[in-house]
This record gives sequence, structure tokens and C-alpha cells, in this order.
Amino acid sequence: MGNPFIFAVRFLKEVNVEMKKVKWLNKNELIQYTIVVLVISAVVGVYLGALDFVFQEAFEWVLDQFTGSEGSGVETEATEGATTDPAPSDDPTVVGGEEQNQESGSGETEAEQETTDTESTDNN
Repeated sequence: MGNPFIFAVRFLKEVNVEMKKVKWLNKNELIQYTIVVLVISAVVGVYLGALDFVFQEAFEWVLDQFTGSEGSGVETEATEGATTDPAPSDDPTVVGGEEQNQESGSGETEAEQETTDTESTDNN
């Protein structure tokens, strides 16, 4: 097989010879071809975006025909009966979704405490 160093040197010399044969673009050609590439890319992007929009609308129309619902929102069985109760909390001051009043230590919620405070001031 021979010495790999000699092989690498010969390869690089051949690359140099081939690179001298390349016709390089001048500044005007480079600018012109760059503009052509950008314009074609923009046209293809607009075309694909329009196709995407048309297919999306057609797909939603077909779904509406089969499901009988309007709009893009799709309700599943899991979300139809869902409640908006808050998740259980690890915080000991939160019981049943309501924060307990820590100052009074009575276990009353803030709303109950405010009602009690209001009643006591009304009686005076």
C-alpha cells in the first residue's frame, strides 16, 4: 500500500490542480445568483404555506361534517365532564382548596374569619 504520508501529499497536490480548473463566480454573478435563490425560496415558501392552509381548512371542514361540531376545538370525553377543582396541596394551611387563617389558629378560613370580624364590629 505504501507510505500514507506520501499518499496524502499526492492527494492534496491533485486537489490543488483540480481547484485551479474551477470557474469561480465574480461579484456580480454571485449577487445575481443569490437573489435568484432567495426569490425562489420565498415563492416556494408562500406556495407551501398556502397549500398547508388549504389542507388544514379542508381537514377541519371534513371533521366538522362527521362530528357535527363547529370551530377548531375538539372536545373529548375526558374533558367534557372535567371539573376545575384545585389540585390537593401539601401545604398544611390549605384545607379543601381554602387557605386556613394561621393567625387565629381557629381553623377558620379567611372568608369565615372576615365574616366573624365584621359581625363583631357590627355588634359594638
